[in-house]
Amino acid sequence: MRITATEEYGLRCLITLARLSGDGPVTIRQIADTEQLSFEYVTKLLRPLKKSHLVKTIRGTKGGILLDRKPEKISLREILLALDTDIFDKEYCYSHIGQQNGKCINIAHCTVRPIWHMVSIQFMKIMSRFSLADLLTDRKTINAKLSETFAGFNQHT
Repeated sequence: MRITATEEYGLRCLITLARLSGDGPVTIRQIADTEQLSFEYVTKLLRPLKKSHLVKTIRGTKGGILLDRKPEKISLREILLALDTDIFDKEYCYSHIGQQNGKCINIAHCTVRPIWHMVSIQFMKIMSRFSLADLLTDRKTINAKLSETFAGFNQHT
């Protein structure tokens, strides 16, 4: 399981964009300064978000970046997928010691891989339940939504 700096900072850039864009387009410099990231890094982070139609650019002297949809219409799942998140790396079982002919020696009877795969599926389902708008609220509100989301889960542990 992994969440990279790209996903973390990409998500933070979108939160900043959503917070600052009330008056119109936001510049990459504004996002970079707010998040204390380099201009070049923010530019790099915004490319896949634009390609996935989560942000759009406005040209001109009053141009900049805007969300392509309202924050409540953008799920965290969409954001993570745009930033290339696959919480369970498909190559995981192929990158460790214990390979024979390029395949894991345990592939036929592996009991771990199905668990990692299911965790990944469940993680993305949870991320589908939350929107960018949820991240614009306060900590109390997000904790309440988390408690609601996991209410049934906690009863089984």
